Amino acid sequence: MSQLVPSQEVPAVAPRADAALGLAQLATTGREHIRLDVLRPVRIADIRNALEGFDLSFIWRSDKYEPDRKGVRTCLSARDGLGADLKMTYSVAYLAKATGSVAYLPSEGDPTLIDYLSRMGLLPSGFVTVGGFNEMQALAETRGRKIYSVDDLGSERDPISAVSQEAMEFVNNKSNVARLAGSYAPPERITTLRDLSVELYQELKPSSGIVYIKTCTGEGGGMGVLRIESAEHMSQTIKEMRSQYSPDEELIVQPEIKGRNFRFQIFLDPHRPDTIPVVSLTEQVVADDGIRYTGSRPIPVNEQNLAVIGDAIVEFAHNIRTLFPSAVGFASCDFFRTVDHQTILFDPALRPTGNTAAFMIRLDFEERGINAVVSDYQRIKLNAPNMPFSEVEQALGHLMDARRFYKEGVGIIPWGYNQYQGEGTFMVAGKDEEHVQLLWKTAQELLRAHVAKRA
Repeated sequence: MSQLVPSQEVPAVAPRADAALGLAQLATTGREHIRLDVLRPVRIADIRNALEGFDLSFIWRSDKYEPDRKGVRTCLSARDGLGADLKMTYSVAYLAKATGSVAYLPSEGDPTLIDYLSRMGLLPSGFVTVGGFNEMQALAETRGRKIYSVDDLGSERDPISAVSQEAMEFVNNKSNVARLAGSYAPPERITTLRDLSVELYQELKPSSGIVYIKTCTGEGGGMGVLRIESAEHMSQTIKEMRSQYSPDEELIVQPEIKGRNFRFQIFLDPHRPDTIPVVSLTEQVVADDGIRYTGSRPIPVNEQNLAVIGDAIVEFAHNIRTLFPSAVGFASCDFFRTVDHQTILFDPALRPTGNTAAFMIRLDFEERGINAVVSDYQRIKLNAPNMPFSEVEQALGHLMDARRFYKEGVGIIPWGYNQYQGEGTFMVAGKDEEHVQLLWKTAQELLRAHVAKRA
């Protein structure tokens, strides 16, 4: 049976010059033939052409800014400590570098990191800092440019949003996965907190006894997902949830699916409905809690791998485009490949992901013929509260030179940094995996030595 394989030896899919069939024809045309015409590896020009007219923001519209978003978009700092919500906001720089767009950054961010991104040419058109979404809206209206955002901006901000609130809410809502995944939808039950029960757990539990309760929002970072392992655990969880949330809270109960966990990411351009550029295929590295992702391993976007997942990608993209023809930007969906070779989609998204920055770097290298391995999500906790990023740059020296990084495909650059906790996430590039690991080991040693001297 077909399986996703990590081999680098299979040639990438090249679209035929006459590929001009739209997705609507897939319902009545031989799918195997059409799929390889419609799907192809993304090019950096696809993204640049679609997004260069927008400003960019990777700031989450959480309850930190709008208190009524609690439970819909709870600030990551509530779980992971002060400043945890800031880290991903900086990764917008790597998309801004490709598109030449202005980036919105949070005013409470680390000014020394923003200075680094500017000096290194990662914010070529500049940036603006904002303290909230009303300020963002006022600036966008003054600038006369819409914002391509990682999060929905609210229906009142539709005039300044590149993607409508309706589209963002629908695609990023877990309860709509069946409508988006079609024949690749997971087994699950949509219910409310009022009707959640131990009896439902007993009905749905697989042989492992594990089910997941999910809030029906696009909550990220594993928040809004609960792992249930027994009837007693289910009973206690129901009590805790009913003390915090409305009985009408919509929930999904999903039995555990046994299989390998992957994600595909595509790019939608409403002006190019005849093609589906595939940004990435990755195998997700899952934490011990079975919920959070701690990293990912890239898989080649090639003919062999697209033959496994291609039909599901086409159906997913077709359903989004049918519902929201003007949707633009990154869309993704996690999926399982089960032991019996089934593909099951879950957790759809219409937004950039944490992996987007690393993929933009890989595309930049590819465009300029640089052969390098790029590793994302290299995390380090330095236990150095209130240590600014400038000290990280000082400690790492030439390893942190982004100009060298982009010129030679070697070095370390920040995905995000939390100055309040002295915690960072980095991307590392080297000539091969061994080189990447050596660079990261060296970086950790240098940073820990700096912190020791600082104490």
